Amino acid sequence: MTRRLIAVLTLDAVVLVWATLGRTQHELSQLAVTGSDPLFTTYAAPLARSQFVLDEGYQLKFSEPESGVEFTTDNGGTLGLAFKVGGVVRYLVRDLVGEPVISASYSDLVRLHMRPFPDIEAEVFFQVYSSRIAIEEVVITNSGIATQVVDVYAFLQHPEGLGAPAMREDARASVCSHEEPPDSWTVEHGVPHCRNVTDVLVLDAPAQAYGGYANLGAPPAPPLARDARGSNYCVEWGTVRHADGSLCTHQPPLVQQLVMRVGHQGEILTEDAPKWGDPDPNIPGNGFQGCELGNFLHPPLRVGDSVIVVVTCNATGEQGIGGAAVRELPAPSGVRVDVQLAPTTVPPAPRDVHAHFAANYQAAVVTWVPERGCRYNLYRRTTGTPGRYDLVAQDLSDPGYLDLGLDPDSSYRYVLVGRDQHGTWGWRSAEVGRPAVTSFFADVNNARLSGLISEECHVVAVQRSMSLRPGETKSFRLIRAVIEQGGNVDSLAMACKALMASDMEEALQEDEAAYARIPRLSWPSRDHCLMYWSAFSMMRQCMMPPEGECSFNYYLFSREPTWGWGHGGQVFHESLAMLAYAYMDPEGAQNSQRVYAERMNSRPEWPDGYIPYRVGPYLNELLYWANEYSSAAPGFNWETGDIFQVTQDPN
Repeated sequence: MTRRLIAVLTLDAVVLVWATLGRTQHELSQLAVTGSDPLFTTYAAPLARSQFVLDEGYQLKFSEPESGVEFTTDNGGTLGLAFKVGGVVRYLVRDLVGEPVISASYSDLVRLHMRPFPDIEAEVFFQVYSSRIAIEEVVITNSGIATQVVDVYAFLQHPEGLGAPAMREDARASVCSHEEPPDSWTVEHGVPHCRNVTDVLVLDAPAQAYGGYANLGAPPAPPLARDARGSNYCVEWGTVRHADGSLCTHQPPLVQQLVMRVGHQGEILTEDAPKWGDPDPNIPGNGFQGCELGNFLHPPLRVGDSVIVVVTCNATGEQGIGGAAVRELPAPSGVRVDVQLAPTTVPPAPRDVHAHFAANYQAAVVTWVPERGCRYNLYRRTTGTPGRYDLVAQDLSDPGYLDLGLDPDSSYRYVLVGRDQHGTWGWRSAEVGRPAVTSFFADVNNARLSGLISEECHVVAVQRSMSLRPGETKSFRLIRAVIEQGGNVDSLAMACKALMASDMEEALQEDEAAYARIPRLSWPSRDHCLMYWSAFSMMRQCMMPPEGECSFNYYLFSREPTWGWGHGGQVFHESLAMLAYAYMDPEGAQNSQRVYAERMNSRPEWPDGYIPYRVGPYLNELLYWANEYSSAAPGFNWETGDIFQVTQDPN
């Protein structure tokens, strides 16, 4: 079968032949590319799911030592990842174990491998599914011999700000907004654009924590050598079982923990309180719970103290209470506290909790909307240690409390816990107070992100925690979607959730089939080969479906970045690329020429046979020179003839 005949096969026919003869992976699915290799790493949606207005493409940056592994846009923000194990954070490329490596790359998707820690491998599969939706799948593998707890932080950053971020109640979606101002060329030529954009970040499962920040801040410097791990002092620990006897494997925010001492009601610990000797979170999602009792300060923990542990599982609507006494200090084996959950009507978290500070920061008013039949305890913390709070006021029935005598140089953060008339502990409120955490990486130092949103927000982040046994692999998906401000965010979020089960391997195979048409040539070097395939990725990425005045698919000079004249439409001298693109997509290359043909003579004021200099779905750019219309129309026939030599399609 000749190359020319292969070139005129339809995509369906190629897929059929491929399935019949057995699939052979394409070269672009078997890469081992690092940042020094000449591979095109900008990605945009495939033709069938693209549109002209509000079209986000992404460039993968993975080679600069002082930057992270990120997917960036020209004016739509940046998606990034950070990792933490045992209190050590990895984000910068220089701090990874070896260079990140691309194993597969096409016009709309890429698969990247990196090793944040010696025993932790991360695979990132990124697909620009449509002009408005990008899917990021993160797969974490523990290749070591010990169980590891890995915290993965996914964030969206925008230099101009992300307006009014908010996490949805199910902790699976975060909504914010940004602006994408058009450049002067776009405005001058009347090309439509979307300036005000709403962003939706959707997870396949609830985030353990989230936050909004004024900036990324400085990534923590990695230790030159790991310090010897400290020792637990006195950890209460035990199983948590549902009413049906099954272990509770849910994680925060679906599960909350409240730890108190009998006779010392002025202090509580929560699931965010730090462990002293091991990296496991208090509720790791494996059916156990635990908490370092040494975090109690007022007074310090003593032999003979009795502790009460309240665990509430919002996923099942169950709550349980366990207790035990401290018999020795330190307690190397800890204190065993098993918790049996039972169906309970748990009072919901108080709504609209806010902390309002006086101008001199010496007083604060904490307000909330109470639930009928509930009374509230107000707690605060003034230290950097999360998860430990002192009682400020108890048994409150009013919707607010005035906290006086504050130190204006200190930080004050509050949580509210209610109890109903039966004594059932309610769902704890989110933490509010001053100051909001302004730096993302400062908050990463805590066991969990604070849940606080900076007034001037440029970074929105979510946290996923994974406990991995030796050899175990776990994954999660994050979808970033955009819509015009005022659009239906709920419908967009539902569309994203439906894509959580989409088969990204199938998308890769579809790309392999599309690239299988391209002639395989012999090249003097690997660099030449990568540049050859990259050229086709760039051409395929620039193709857009029929829209506006274009009844056929057309191309853009650039989708990402989307600067004015590069985004307005196609031009004859750029259409020389269609002579090569015809080997990949014969019909697409011909359709691009048909756009010129249908535009010819479409305006009565144009001379006979005239074709504008630049044509797009919403653009006819005319060149008028020396009192005459100037056109490159003669090139149309030559280009069309050469494309015919490839396609052999006279239509």
